[in-house]
Amino acid sequence: MVKIQIYKSDYIKNVLVPFFDNLNWLSKKKLDYLDWKTVLYLKTQGKHFLPEGQNLIFSIFNRMNQNRLSTNQISDNKDLNLENKIKDLLDAPSNYEIHPNGKIFIKSSGLYLKGRGNINVQMFNEQGLLVNYFDSILDCASFFNFNLSPRTIIPLDKIR
Repeated sequence: MVKIQIYKSDYIKNVLVPFFDNLNWLSKKKLDYLDWKTVLYLKTQGKHFLPEGQNLIFSIFNRMNQNRLSTNQISDNKDLNLENKIKDLLDAPSNYEIHPNGKIFIKSSGLYLKGRGNINVQMFNEQGLLVNYFDSILDCASFFNFNLSPRTIIPLDKIR
């Protein structure tokens, strides 16, 4: 058994998921992986803040691992429309809105995503072309090998 603990969402999306997608799965764990990836995409779009998103994630978790086995006695309460509900929610617009100041706004709650690091950072060159995009201030600092606390970096809208 291997336990992998990663907290950087951009690493998970850009490195780990493509790696796992290229594996040749030989067991039912592929279905658990696909469920895990579905939950990841729901969270990436902020849909875990919606009641229907929370219910959907709960239903997905309830069918994973041992609950997926045909020998599981509790498996008679399966939601037959779960795949359709997943598709509909993933196809719906994101629950996040990126404001011009880089802050992430949660549309369903009318609040900003908490945490100082939850500010998207865009890096432009002298011609005004987007060169790089970061999910947080800390990711931006890490890219430039800055050994800084996120508190050291101040967004432009706070300086003016």
